[in-house]
Amino acid sequence: MRAGTLQGNVLSPLLFKILTYEFPQSQHINACLFADDMAALGQAKAERIFLITLQKILNTLEEWLELWRIVVKTDKTQSIYSEKATAD
Repeated sequence: MRAGTLQGNVLSPLLFKILTYEFPQSQHINACLFADDMAALGQAKAERIFLITLQKILNTLEEWLELWRIVVKTDKTQSIYSEKATAD
């Protein structure tokens, strides 16, 4: 095994917690981790500010992934963007 934790091993949950202890954090974007999946959720009043913040956390995440030799399967990666509707 080159990186990560063994799936189904009794120690895997503890090892996963140790592995992700220094996972990149942001005040404006929440990263939700479960097994080998991650969702990043965030919001901002201004789209430009949100995109700048998102890019910063993605750059930090890229460095962390390289450090721990974790490969992201880009064919399984999705981005969903939604604008909040304003009431009249």
